[in-house]
Amino acid sequence: FHVAHVRAGLYAPTAPASMPVMRRPGLVLLLSVTAWWTAEGVAWAAQDWIVAQSEGDRTTWSQTVVPALINAWMWIPITLALIWLVGLYPLERGRWPRSLAVLTLAVAVALALRLIGIVTLNPLVGWYGKLPPFSHLLSLSLAFNLFLAWMVIGVAHALLFAQRAHQRQQEADRLQAGLSQARLEAPSAERREVERAMELSLRWA
Repeated sequence: FHVAHVRAGLYAPTAPASMPVMRRPGLVLLLSVTAWWTAEGVAWAAQDWIVAQSEGDRTTWSQTVVPALINAWMWIPITLALIWLVGLYPLERGRWPRSLAVLTLAVAVALALRLIGIVTLNPLVGWYGKLPPFSHLLSLSLAFNLFLAWMVIGVAHALLFAQRAHQRQQEADRLQAGLSQARLEAPSAERREVERAMELSLRWA
């Protein structure tokens, strides 16, 4: 009975987290993604502005940074969606063919949405004085955005696997703490059986 009680204690479900705690990872992710793409937009603007100044263009910094930031911020919802999809369809053993198909389709949708955004917002933002042909926009999108989309997917996988490793370590630490407690609480006649059960649990954690 004591061994069964210890096992039940080890695998008992934890209490649900409060709403603020549950929301915090999503908020941190949103702020991190926003900060990243804002920094990227400023970097793009700085590069364009330096090139323009070297060519004698009188374009002001504000005229350069606003379109660059809007261009970068269009990546924020796409990035969040790709991170969410990677959580559902990670590229891992046994699942990678289906996951690869889903993520490839997601990248195609992301590129299409960006093209629609560029065409729709161009009259307001002014990326182009006159929109180039669709074939030119498509080639630019494939040249730059395709790499960025798969880079986001790669980073999302790194975050996912790091989170899994952290969860496994937490579970192993909890099992180890349970083993130590069981050694103190179990009667000597049952101690070896408890330790054997705990060690098997640690091995498969």
